[in-house]
Amino acid sequence: GKKGARGEKEKTQEEEKGRRTKLSWTSKRVQKIMQDASVQWMGSQSILSISAWRQIAIAISQRFCWEFWFKDESRKWDPNENWDEDNAASDNLWDLQAGHGTHIAGMIYARELMEGNNTIISCWEKFQQGDATHGTKRKRPSFEEEMDKVQAQQWKKLQTVDIQQALEEMFGAGTQFCGLQKPALEAIMKHKSPILVVMGTGVGKSMLFQIPAKSVSSGTTIVITLLVSLQDHMVEQCQQVGISCTKWDSQQMGAMQAQIVIVTPESAVSKTFSTFLNELQGCCELVCIVFNECHTVMDSTPDFRPQMQQLGALSTREVQMVFLTATLPKHTEPEFMQIMKIKPEEVQTFQGPTTQPNIAYSVHEYAKESNETDAICWLVGEKLEQYTAPAKIIVYRGTIERTQELSKALGCQQYYCKVGDREEKGAIMERWQRGDGQLIVATNAFGLGIDAPNVWVVIHAGDIYQMQSYSQESGCGGRDGKRSEAIVVMPAGKQEELQKKIAQAKARTQLWKIQSCVMRLWETKQVEWEKMERFLSGSKCRRIYLDSEMDNRQDWKRCEVGEEQCNVCKKDDAMVEDGEAQRAAYVEEQRAIQEQAAHAERERQGQGQWVDSGINVPSSSISIPALSSEVLVLRSVIVASPKPFTESTFPAAA
Repeated sequence: GKKGARGEKEKTQEEEKGRRTKLSWTSKRVQKIMQDASVQWMGSQSILSISAWRQIAIAISQRFCWEFWFKDESRKWDPNENWDEDNAASDNLWDLQAGHGTHIAGMIYARELMEGNNTIISCWEKFQQGDATHGTKRKRPSFEEEMDKVQAQQWKKLQTVDIQQALEEMFGAGTQFCGLQKPALEAIMKHKSPILVVMGTGVGKSMLFQIPAKSVSSGTTIVITLLVSLQDHMVEQCQQVGISCTKWDSQQMGAMQAQIVIVTPESAVSKTFSTFLNELQGCCELVCIVFNECHTVMDSTPDFRPQMQQLGALSTREVQMVFLTATLPKHTEPEFMQIMKIKPEEVQTFQGPTTQPNIAYSVHEYAKESNETDAICWLVGEKLEQYTAPAKIIVYRGTIERTQELSKALGCQQYYCKVGDREEKGAIMERWQRGDGQLIVATNAFGLGIDAPNVWVVIHAGDIYQMQSYSQESGCGGRDGKRSEAIVVMPAGKQEELQKKIAQAKARTQLWKIQSCVMRLWETKQVEWEKMERFLSGSKCRRIYLDSEMDNRQDWKRCEVGEEQCNVCKKDDAMVEDGEAQRAAYVEEQRAIQEQAAHAERERQGQGQWVDSGINVPSSSISIPALSSEVLVLRSVIVASPKPFTESTFPAAA
């Protein structure tokens, strides 16, 4: 009997153990349940995994489960709270009596883990409150409604801001808006989104996020900028107009307390920064995301800054998106919007002219037998004599090797992507902008965001493959509104060679008019190079090709009144002036000839009064016989008769 009872007990224990094993939440069981549920409710194309659910759960909790933190003021969540050894004021007294702080107690006794689980469970229970019937809409918790009210109040306040007064407070009394600044800013203040602003370099696009950031009492604006080396300059600009601004630092996330936080594209798509944005949104502190120089997202390739292709994920957040650029041709907008995951019909676009009237475009040729470096050095020397300090000159070279070579020959600063680390690049930029040397030689890494005054000459030497890049780099000059020169250095005969090539290409289909987004990569590059060749050829006004590409303007004939002339129009005007001068000289010569001929005729007629025809004898010395009465009658008849004379007219003989 005892054996049977023992066997029965063991059997029961085994069954219980099997039942517990079957009901235990192993990874395999959780995975199976999640897969079945996701197939049932979302379809076979949306099967959830455990790792995917972890991310989804975090996002849901950060968006909807903050109520617990706000019910108890003593545990109110603070996005800037970081623990450290000196943070003893928040330690629990019971933990201090045990000889350690609250943080150590949590690590030793795992109390934080247990309490954290209870907290999460409590939050999820609150999230799931409401009618459990499938299809019933969850009632919005009061904290969410309160946060929506806070955000609505922020935007309502922005709409009441006097933007003219705000402009003058930041930049001085009498400052006026120019171009599309005012309508674009009004749209931003009204919380329109997404907004695309395309305006020329140096016209003040930065104010479009500076004025809103300063006008709200709380909240953070995120500004994405491509170059780390320009962040210090942007921080300084903001601080000068009274805006708190800081650079993103993943190690100091809790210290990111500023009206504007500047971040690179790579950091903007990182997990740490995503967590930071989640925290800001959870507290309704994320005001706006601004993408400065947004056209650069299309330059991203698998080999060059590939993370920029992920920036479109930011557009899926429920936050205002503002895109700023001076280099976004109309035909590239569909590609840009596709990458950034925005719908064209939802975008409010402000498109202004992007080319600068105060830049004189030209091509300088050097003898074929001359060395290019020597030719550039000679040209730079000429311009340094023409433009004394504080004037600045930028020389762009195509490669790092050529940049280093020319910099050494000129004895000046150089800048390229690998010239140094972040601090070294920033130091080079700062020295040049503050006047430590007029000259700098650089690759295309030195161009985006350059906002220095007194840049009066920009020289390009070597091949230029893209009109957009050239427009951006040449646009570094003349930002102070003064005249600037954009010079391309080429060997003699190159322009004529390009003109012949273009003339031959007219017989073929004009591929450059086809939208680049439907072409293969090599075709796109070829088309871009052909556009640049037309600009360099000098066959027509250089602004025709530049403005056609950048502003889609097709009615351009030549440089207009109020614009610095390109050297093609100058040459045409010189030819016209020469032609007019030659015509005037010809007219004057013909007039002189006619006057001389008239004078000779007058002299001949005057001499005929005294000299008889063919005989050099004075007429007064020859006696004139008296006329008969018949002759006098004949004379009177000839004078009076309008008809041809006939024999019947004569009187009959006596």
